Amino acid sequence: MGTASLDYCTFSTTKGGPTDGLPVTCIDWNKARAYCRAKGKDLPTEAEFEFASGGGHGNPFSWGVDPPACAEAVFSRWPGVAPDCLDSAVDPMHGGPAPPGSGSRDVLALPTGKVFDLAGNVEEWMRDDWSTDGGSCWSSPGVYDNPVCSAGGADASARGGSWGATGGLLRAGLRDYGGKTQSVNFVGFRCARDAQ
Repeated sequence: MGTASLDYCTFSTTKGGPTDGLPVTCIDWNKARAYCRAKGKDLPTEAEFEFASGGGHGNPFSWGVDPPACAEAVFSRWPGVAPDCLDSAVDPMHGGPAPPGSGSRDVLALPTGKVFDLAGNVEEWMRDDWSTDGGSCWSSPGVYDNPVCSAGGADASARGGSWGATGGLLRAGLRDYGGKTQSVNFVGFRCARDAQ
């Protein structure tokens, strides 16, 4: 693993493979959302993810304001692109995603449990359709209460940094997007449910 772009894909339909225990990548937005909905959940909204990624306090990271070092979040592990945190001598995948919770500081402790990898490891699909900051979803005046962009476009929002990003791309407020039918080796997903 780790010599071609597809080598970093972790999605598999068989159990017991080398990617078991890693975040799922190379799955498109449509399949990710269908999976979450089948479990009675959904993809998180951009607002929910940014709130959690900022530690619930609007910080740049879930742990606070200081940027992460290599052991503190999973990032800069892409050979030839962003290799600053890559240690191929001890890394069997020669980069790529790591098991959830591998970053010592990339965790948000809540009364009901811990949420891992909000800054790094894999970028994640959001429930929202993509719209620029000044686009139709975000240009209305007033205060938004957990908004969801439903513009009906072909692109979906993605949030969080990834194993292939540099440390500067892990901040809670950064936004990205991709085609809803696109499968990418550094984008995965998590399912969320409403607070109870």
